[in-house]
Amino acid sequence: MHFEARTRESAADFWLSLLFSAFACLCPLPASAEETEAISYDWENVRIGGGGYLLGVIVHPRDPGVIYVRADVGGCYRWDAGVGKLVQLMNWVPAEESNLYGVAGLALDPLDSRIVYIAAGKYPDKTPSDVFRSPDQGRTWEPMGLKQPFPGNKNPHRQGNRLAVNPHRSGELWCGTFGEGLWKHDGAVWSRLADVPAGVDVQTVLFDPRDPAMVYVGVYGEGVFRSSDGGATFAKVGAAPTKISDLSLSSDGRTLYVSAWEEGIHRLRQAKTDTTWEDISPEEAKFRTVTASPHEPGTVMTAKGEYGSLSHFHISLDGGTTWTQRKDIDVRQRIPWHAGGYPGSAISQIAFDPADPKRLYFTDWYAFWKTDDSTASPLVWDNVMTAGHEEVVTAVLSAAHPDNPAGAHLYSGHADVNGFTHTDLGRYPEKNLSLAGVEKMQEVTGFDFAESDPAFVAALGGVGWNTNEGVFAVSRDGGLNWEPCPGFDPGWGGGRTAVSALEPKNLVAATQSGGVVFSADGGLTWAMSEGAPPAPDLGLGGIFNYRQTLASDRVNGDFYLYARRTGEIYRSRDGGRSVAATATLRIASDPVIYLRTAPGHAGHLWLADDEGLQRSRDGGLTWEELPGFARATMVTLGREAPGAEYPALYVWGRRGGDAREGCLRSTDGGATWQRVNGDTQRIGNVPQAIAADRTVFGRVYVGTNGSGVWFGEATGGSDSE
Repeated sequence: MHFEARTRESAADFWLSLLFSAFACLCPLPASAEETEAISYDWENVRIGGGGYLLGVIVHPRDPGVIYVRADVGGCYRWDAGVGKLVQLMNWVPAEESNLYGVAGLALDPLDSRIVYIAAGKYPDKTPSDVFRSPDQGRTWEPMGLKQPFPGNKNPHRQGNRLAVNPHRSGELWCGTFGEGLWKHDGAVWSRLADVPAGVDVQTVLFDPRDPAMVYVGVYGEGVFRSSDGGATFAKVGAAPTKISDLSLSSDGRTLYVSAWEEGIHRLRQAKTDTTWEDISPEEAKFRTVTASPHEPGTVMTAKGEYGSLSHFHISLDGGTTWTQRKDIDVRQRIPWHAGGYPGSAISQIAFDPADPKRLYFTDWYAFWKTDDSTASPLVWDNVMTAGHEEVVTAVLSAAHPDNPAGAHLYSGHADVNGFTHTDLGRYPEKNLSLAGVEKMQEVTGFDFAESDPAFVAALGGVGWNTNEGVFAVSRDGGLNWEPCPGFDPGWGGGRTAVSALEPKNLVAATQSGGVVFSADGGLTWAMSEGAPPAPDLGLGGIFNYRQTLASDRVNGDFYLYARRTGEIYRSRDGGRSVAATATLRIASDPVIYLRTAPGHAGHLWLADDEGLQRSRDGGLTWEELPGFARATMVTLGREAPGAEYPALYVWGRRGGDAREGCLRSTDGGATWQRVNGDTQRIGNVPQAIAADRTVFGRVYVGTNGSGVWFGEATGGSDSE
């Protein structure tokens, strides 16, 4: 068996394709200009555990139970003691406005614990961006109309606090922007404060809560600016560090501290009058934050802002003149798969509990931490309060076969933290692929399993976001343990993988640098596929390329491939040894493209290519467009509905009458569609991966760019088992 072009098909295939085409013409699928009917679904996160950068923590000064944390691409959260977890406050944001999930600033009204503000924008060159106000602790939000650029995920401008409520003037909010200066909202309109230069980033705004005349502003690339007339005028304060990260003021208002990336910790002894800065860095390192105690004027804390720096947490009791490095630590890790170097990585902000001088909080690259007694030895840090923080960036999902021996529902691949086998959606995984035997696979870009032997699972990924150094691994026990395949050339990079439905040892990989390769011995040895398109035509890249364009027929052992740059569909009938084009479709433009095959139906292919949804029922020879789709970026198939013969279809996209994109489901092979997520759960943070459960009808998984993996099922549970 080998690939054959359309012109060399058998007579039987030719007449079969004509029959399918004629049937499609006689029975066209209905198009609708009306909004897609919605059905009620419950949505919640697959429990993974952190994985994204929390930029800051803020505790209400009068109500210490009101605590918020904000993220670079993952929105913001409020700690809910009643449910014992962080609650995401940004699920109202639709996919089309996903730039709002970068929260570059957060402020609380010191007189009203119900009011919270955020400065929302992942990237300063993207839209939308704005400042939002919530009157009810983040349950509802209203835009304030500033619409200036914010850099929630633009390194190194991540720390500090660009939003601040003036404690001396009710309802007055100040906001620093990226490149557009400092702005003030007086309760009605915004106005720009001209004395503070635009600079690269107006990073931090700090009021003296005891003196209404004093305001301090940190401008990255410029230094620190001070006002002694309530903000009417500002002047630069001496030769301050320029790579500003954070500012903090001693509880008596006398001493000002600044942390500066690569420039250390500095202080202004007399904050109101001095112009000479002192370098008080506790060690030679990069610092992201400094925090003065609201309880004791001389107490100040900082930490080295690099990987695995928890033992570089520094405490001073004399205003920074001397420091104690707390190496006597006890880490209470609540997420089993977190590496030993995770706690304290890139500590972004430290906060004191306003009611308890011993209780501290900090945020870092992976989690949210607390200690109840900063004076104890050892110093105990616990990340139990990180529950609910699900910020992993998801690159690929694959729903496990119902006969999987490990009882797995899902395999998920991610940026930074590689991948997981999920046997219980409500519990943290015990280990990721690194802990399960594949140390070098930092990112995962492809998953698949063998239909005839669901214990056999394959994963492809690599090292670093570009995955230029590829790693291939296989599991023979349903994803519980993994072993690397040494015959896979790392120079091929990451990409996509597919496993034959008939022979588990038959693997195919579409790689970003090496093109299409195959293995007939379970990954021990590999060879190039004859007739395959060159690697550039595949249009693959690193972890942030979401084109899932390689698929295994779930019945007959064939493989299919979509070449994004040419629009050609390829098929292999000999296990990947040779490939040949069967059809040429339009060239897809969107970075999220999905080619999927139908379980139990040989030769049935589905392609979501941004512009719409296409299908083939003859192994890719002929294709038809499903009417009614204005856009479709992802498609997947799962357990069929009770009484149905065809797998349930799920598409991320938009029908012609829909106002917004969403997750759509069809239980009749694509004839009719229903929406399964609505305004109460928009899954708006760039949905970019999808899979449907093969065991439970109605359950679908959606992976995002910073809100982890969501799973949805009909209200009250699955529609039917």
